[in-house]
Amino acid sequence: ASSVFDDEYSDELESWRFEDEEDEESYCCLRRRERNQAAKVVDYAEDYDFATEYGGLIVEQRLLMVNWIIEISRKKELHNETMFLGVCLLDRFLSKGFFTSRRNLQLLGIACLTLAIRLEENQPYNSVRQKAFYVG
Repeated sequence: ASSVFDDEYSDELESWRFEDEEDEESYCCLRRRERNQAAKVVDYAEDYDFATEYGGLIVEQRLLMVNWIIEISRKKELHNETMFLGVCLLDRFLSKGFFTSRRNLQLLGIACLTLAIRLEENQPYNSVRQKAFYVG
């Protein structure tokens, strides 16, 4: 699937480059790794749909939680790496277990962003100080 994307958008990808050569090299390395692991990716939405009646809920809530992670990351001016790690963690947890309620999926999204912040960010957002989270 990534090769179809690369073929379709190769002209745009050629014009888009990082200013720093080291950043460009890191990005290329990550893209190669992503392509190599693409065959190992499991479509967890399909697994949920096949095994339970919660497939639609999972897809809907994942979209909501990814948008929420992006929104909070922008509001708090977090690093892009933190945002991407939060989404990556969300997908990893969704691929490993079955969730059956909207509340648990929202808690999962909050936990993933909190963990990403703890791993990637410096102070002052390196701890959870917010008493309430509003999703969607």
